[in-house]
Amino acid sequence: MTDGLAARSVLAWLAYLASRLLARRKVPELVGFLVVGAALGPSGFELLTGTELARLAPITEVALAILMFLIGERVSARALRATRWALSAGIVQYVLSGLAVYVASSALGSDRATALLLAALAGAGAPLTIASVVTSAKAQGSYPSGLVSSHAVCAALAATHFAAVLPVAILLADADATVENALGNFVQLGIGGAVLGGAFGLLIARFGSQIETSGELLLFVLVHLLVGWTIAEQFDISLPLAALIGGAVAATRAPEEFSVRLFRTIRTIEQPLYLLFFALAGASI
Repeated sequence: MTDGLAARSVLAWLAYLASRLLARRKVPELVGFLVVGAALGPSGFELLTGTELARLAPITEVALAILMFLIGERVSARALRATRWALSAGIVQYVLSGLAVYVASSALGSDRATALLLAALAGAGAPLTIASVVTSAKAQGSYPSGLVSSHAVCAALAATHFAAVLPVAILLADADATVENALGNFVQLGIGGAVLGGAFGLLIARFGSQIETSGELLLFVLVHLLVGWTIAEQFDISLPLAALIGGAVAATRAPEEFSVRLFRTIRTIEQPLYLLFFALAGASI
């Protein structure tokens, strides 16, 4: 345990130093996180082993859920009304990417099931990466905000489309697959994530406004995200989709003043979460 903690401490320290050095050269800090993670991971100097990464998987998933909850604000009704082009841009980007990949993979000989899955994932976008770059660059205005929103729209479309396509792909590829199992996969991945995220988003919007201090509000949100992670693990529900929907619902349903305070409070831990997520992502390369 001591060796594992020391390895994680060294990883975090070096990733932070690399991000600061690169920031002076106008390079996004996440590049430093990824490079250091890859260098110290199982494919590099093995400071972190594959076993250690597997143990850290739950922490990475919770960090991803918190970051996706923050991204959810960018696809709330208020955010999309403020930057109307983000919704149409996200849809166009997703559709064109999916069609291009489906046609290309089919032309290269992929079977229909594989082509469908690749097309569903192709336009997913990179909302976490874009949001991290925007944050580190301290970019403000309608364009950077809309850019994150458009990628968040792509991520939401990819999650729901993948949930719908996966059962079809299973039926096409596996002769022993049943319609009941395929529908069960769709409910778990798609509907389950949307329902779980919507329920927790409404709960946070309804009761969070009664909390006065920032520390207690942050604790309130983190505890409910942990409960959501537990439920998602138990029922094989898509946690990123649930977190994204939860953030969007909370930002939409909460009074505007509280919504601003809510997400400002959660963003106080945004940078450490980016370091954790991208450093461990780099180590998994």
